[in-house]
Amino acid sequence: MYHIFEPTTEAELKDYFHFRWLILNAPRQLPLGSEQDGYDPHAVHRMIRGADGTPLAVGRVYVTDADEAQIRFMAVEPTHRGKGIGALLLNALEQAARDEGAKRIVLLSRLKAIPFFEKFGYKAAQREPHRMEGTQLLQMIKQLTPEKSLLRVPELCLALERVWAEQIPISEKMGITVYEYTGERFETRASLHANVNTKHAMFAGSIYSQATLTAWGLCWLKMKEQGFDGEIVVAKAEIAYRQPVTELPRAVILQEDIEGSFAGLKKGCKVKVKMSVSILSGQQDAADFEGLFIILPKVAKADKPAIVNDTLADSVTNE
Repeated sequence: MYHIFEPTTEAELKDYFHFRWLILNAPRQLPLGSEQDGYDPHAVHRMIRGADGTPLAVGRVYVTDADEAQIRFMAVEPTHRGKGIGALLLNALEQAARDEGAKRIVLLSRLKAIPFFEKFGYKAAQREPHRMEGTQLLQMIKQLTPEKSLLRVPELCLALERVWAEQIPISEKMGITVYEYTGERFETRASLHANVNTKHAMFAGSIYSQATLTAWGLCWLKMKEQGFDGEIVVAKAEIAYRQPVTELPRAVILQEDIEGSFAGLKKGCKVKVKMSVSILSGQQDAADFEGLFIILPKVAKADKPAIVNDTLADSVTNE
């Protein structure tokens, strides 16, 4: 039985880095300390232990920008290779990169490890390997498929992400994506790395922006589901910060967090919708946002049926 986790305590990090040196650097007669670099404090680390607590594998992923992550320092204990531990570690590092909003992973593979990475979808980014510190390495890249939960209208959720990218460029820089949309629950996620400050926490402005974009995005989705088109304006907004966001930034809107209805758009009238957004740091409440949005109708498409019933708006009253 294997235990995969993120080393955080002083003892865990000591074991993690010593194992990294032992497997990767000691055979090349490099001194202790050579196994660390300046990116380690800002990277995500994973470690696998056996049932008896013995370190079996380690690895690191560092998000270089909102789109790209780099995997380095993967090491598996020699007597446990070929048992699926490397695959387990690689999957965990890829998931960490997805959680940070990365769209692709870049790594440098030793020649003998190329078949391993090819098996998991990595492709050579260059024809010939290059030599670094006496080792021949080949750069490899894998495009990541964003992890989604349940999306009841996947085509509209993807269209919303395109609208964000084209009309609100900051959303792409922040790595904001739709993670879940069920009609009862809407969740977006952002890249922590792309929004981190000097305290290794999310900028307050980024928290506000994610909350605003999440509420704006749900307004857009509800309009499009019912066949309407309109201009969404933020009339009023306020936020209360509870604690720093130091883990995966998540923004959630539930059915009961909405006041208002889109029904007035059928008559060509503007509508008002109030939304409350919960910002989470991983699983912890971090901030509460409340915004009032006014939707100005363009051309109502009354003859176009809604894609699905508007369950989020069914239980609330008209403005």
